[in-house]
Formats: sequence, C-alpha cells, structure tokens
Amino acid sequence: PNIDWRNIRTLVVDDSQEVREYFEEVAASIGIDCTTVSDGHKACQVIGQNEPFHIMFIDWMMPEMDGIRLIEKIRDLYHENIIVIMISSIEWAQIEEEAKKVGVHKFIAKPLLPSSIIDCINECLGQQNQLQSEISNVSTDIFLNKRILLAEDIEINREILIALLEDTGIQIECAENGLQACE
Repeated sequence: PNIDWRNIRTLVVDDSQEVREYFEEVAASIGIDCTTVSDGHKACQVIGQNEPFHIMFIDWMMPEMDGIRLIEKIRDLYHENIIVIMISSIEWAQIEEEAKKVGVHKFIAKPLLPSSIIDCINECLGQQNQLQSEISNVSTDIFLNKRILLAEDIEINREILIALLEDTGIQIECAENGLQACE
C-alpha cells in the first residue's frame, strides 16, 4: 500500500517471448512500467539509454550471455544500485553461491506466478507484506467451534488441508466424493 506502482521501473531480460509477455501482463495489471528484452546485449543498450530501473528480473539461462555474466556487466558498466532478481527453472541451490557473489538479491522459480512477482517487488522495496501482517494479527479463536465439510477424492490433498488448518481450531468433516458429502 505504500508503494506508488506508477513510479516503479522494471526491466525483464529473458529469451522466452512467453515469459516477457507474461511479465508485461502482470506489470500492466498493477500499473508498473515494464521494459522487456530478449538478451543481455539489448539489456545493456536499454539500461544505458533510459532512466534508471528500480528492479531487474534476469533469467539465469540465456544464449550468448547468461544472467550471471549480464549482472556482472551491468554492475561494471553502470555502477548503479539496482535490485536484481534472478528467475530460472533450475533450483536456487545450484546457482545461489555464484548469484549472490554478483549481487543477486532474490530468486523466483519458474513457472512464475503474479503473486510471487508482486511479493518479490514489495520485499525488495522494503515493504512488509500487508496481508501477511494482517493475517498474523487475526486471532485464531474466531474459528473455534466452526465446522467445514471438505469434499476431496484424493487422500493426500485432504491430509494437506487438514494440516494447514490444524492451528485454527476448525472442525473438519471429510467426504471422499460428492455422494458422501451430500449424506
């Protein structure tokens, strides 16, 4: 709530057109200025020609210049204090050490979700996730003696939901199918 999204400038560097289009859609939905480019060379050109970006989302694996090399080049050329988020389908543990050395602030795993992108922007700009703080302030007593009916045919899904709601005090009645739920 304390961020003027219209003043946030983001750069997305990813060789996948689908990923770039996805970022553009997410950015448009929340009113963020989003520039997208397909490779490191174009990113360096855009960075040098425009006002500074606040946040850059950079794909780890790209042809010619991977994300790590691009970040090194950006830091060498522009000496700007830019927040860098690495995006990749590879596990963070495999690239974390090298990424942190070049100044990556955060990592988002593909496939990307709008909530993970927005939460990452909020975190990087030093904002507390308002929803999270509101949730943590809610007393779980409001759920005591409340009952829900869970109709789910897959046992593991029932177990997960029961575990997630365990601390709320909600009484959960389970049904394995619609017929059982009606009964």
